[in-house]
Amino acid sequence: MRPALKVLVTTVLAVAVVAWLFGAWRRVSLQAEARFARERLKREFLERSAGARGIAPEQASDWRAEVRALAHWYADEVQALKNRYPEGLGAGAPESARGAKDPDKEGTRAEWQHYAAERFKLFAEGRYEPVGCAADRGMHLDLLSVEPAPNPAGGGRALRVEFALWGAPRRTEREMGPGGRSATVHVVLPYAFKELRVSVLDAQGKTYAEMSGPGEPYQKLADPERFVEEFPPGVLFGAFYLDALPREATRMVLTLPVEAHGLAGTTTVASFRFDLPVADSWKLPPGEAFQAETREAPR
Repeated sequence: MRPALKVLVTTVLAVAVVAWLFGAWRRVSLQAEARFARERLKREFLERSAGARGIAPEQASDWRAEVRALAHWYADEVQALKNRYPEGLGAGAPESARGAKDPDKEGTRAEWQHYAAERFKLFAEGRYEPVGCAADRGMHLDLLSVEPAPNPAGGGRALRVEFALWGAPRRTEREMGPGGRSATVHVVLPYAFKELRVSVLDAQGKTYAEMSGPGEPYQKLADPERFVEEFPPGVLFGAFYLDALPREATRMVLTLPVEAHGLAGTTTVASFRFDLPVADSWKLPPGEAFQAETREAPR
């Protein structure tokens, strides 16, 4: 090879390597910048939502308006970040896409992925419209929907009660693996849903029937950011299942205490109460006997 050609080839290869290294550095830099911007946005969401939680329980309409505005602002900011960092925010795949696939657990992961994505859409599409709101001790509990659904424990008639708890504390604990090379992250929810009580009132406003049982939800999205990285922090989504109501029901009163545990061992109990008119779709068909039970979370 002629000396001049050899110099040219060497120069071209050097330029190509430098360009590749610069591109790789630029991608890593953008990914880090995007993640930092996303975490900063989440911190601002927490600060704004903490201010909104100061709204008094009797000001439910003000709370709804504030949540709608907060959700609209957050969705717009997330979209702006995606436009600004079209590749950077794609760095971290959600939990269901990471690592090797386990055929036995893949269906469950896909279900949680879908559930988290649908809850996020409530914010992104401006469809967060709770049917009931309650507040106590700096936390807000919203009932998002009460709809007929198959009983997950047996397929009979039931009511699925979707909820969102704002201000729910959580902690992350890291457990080092063999050799100290990796850590398993566990999300700890330092609170407990206590006894769930439902009173069914008739047309005269008298108690017709009552249901009570463990308050732990059947479904609880404890760590949604594992599945949707832009998920707004500090909001816990989940669902209870109740038996369908008797034909005589006109109103349903639902009460639920939530016990939160602090790092110093202190305990705070927030009590939530909802008084809702009963829709006809919540009731048993004519002639079917009412047998009340609550559905406890699977163990």
